[in-house]
Amino acid sequence: KQWYQRRVRGFCYVQSKIDEYDLESKLYECADESADDYTVTTTYLDMAQALSAGSDAHKLGHLACSHALPCFEGVVEKIAACAAADDSFYATALDKAVKMVVPLIERHSGDMEDFLACKAGADSDAMTLFGMVQDRITSFEDMVDLFNEYFSAEDQATLAENARATLYAFISRANDFCDAGCVRKTARYFKALFSATHDEATCPVIGLYCGGCQDNADGFIATGEPAVPCCTQDALDSISESIYELIADYSNIATSIEADLKAAVEASGVSTEEYEAMKEVATEQLGCIEETYDTLSESDCA
Repeated sequence: KQWYQRRVRGFCYVQSKIDEYDLESKLYECADESADDYTVTTTYLDMAQALSAGSDAHKLGHLACSHALPCFEGVVEKIAACAAADDSFYATALDKAVKMVVPLIERHSGDMEDFLACKAGADSDAMTLFGMVQDRITSFEDMVDLFNEYFSAEDQATLAENARATLYAFISRANDFCDAGCVRKTARYFKALFSATHDEATCPVIGLYCGGCQDNADGFIATGEPAVPCCTQDALDSISESIYELIADYSNIATSIEADLKAAVEASGVSTEEYEAMKEVATEQLGCIEETYDTLSESDCA
């Protein structure tokens, strides 16, 4: 009964936010090209305000600890118990999920095509790529075959084992985070960090992080006033560790997939120059963010 109540509360809260901000109509409305309805300028001050006490982000964090996490943990325990009692549980669950989801995808594929044409243009590269995907993947079996091309049976077994270990580690660390009252502490710290990062001259908007924004953030962290909460630091270190492990385990496969995708895209007549330029910029920006993380991780916590 508690599991059901938590699920209902979480769903109702998210649905209330969707209705409040009218997200569905904003997402699917096709505005004229000249319209600036979708032009949004976000600053680090906006980010700081989003973390203020009483904000939606603040409430969502507390709801995640009080309702979502216990609910999620209960679901994981029930699934594990069912799988232990029935060797065919996962295969049966996957088959039922496919039978439920595939018709929904097929039913709304036209909506997705219309949405993409509206946002990117009917003759855009994005529509060409969308057509490639539709031609390549026509069924769930196609998706399975594509997955098997890149992941051997041994890789898949390792992936499943690692996923289970990561899941249980996440639940344990999330409980530690919530038990330490870290939602409020983390929100308070990052509100101060984002406020200090903003500067009308050197970091007026959220965009390229390297340069002024990084300098401002690193300078704030270096002062140690306030010090980063230890529970926040532990959570960030845990996330970073998981990401590095994932990269180490599957970087070769990711490189192979990227090379094949690039070849297929070029064969379709779509230029990859813009992608390569964006990739170069993203790599540079991620490097700067990583430097700030290192500064945060190595600082004294309280």
